[in-house]
Amino acid sequence: MAVPRRRGTQAGRVPETKELYGGWSPGGYEIKLVDIPSWRLAVLEPVPVPSRLARPHTVVRAM
Repeated sequence: MAVPRRRGTQAGRVPETKELYGGWSPGGYEIKLVDIPSWRLAVLEPVPVPSRLARPHTVVRAM
């Protein structure tokens, strides 16, 4: 039995704020178009990071 591949987003037919979900249901293969949660669409502010670590963890030092 062949498993359907996810195709819609590659062809550019799914809006940017939606996602395709697919899975087997009792009636066959079901495809859903659902909204992407707003927290995943949020633009994040950059986090300031110092150029040098003052006290690196021992694991970081080992690298």
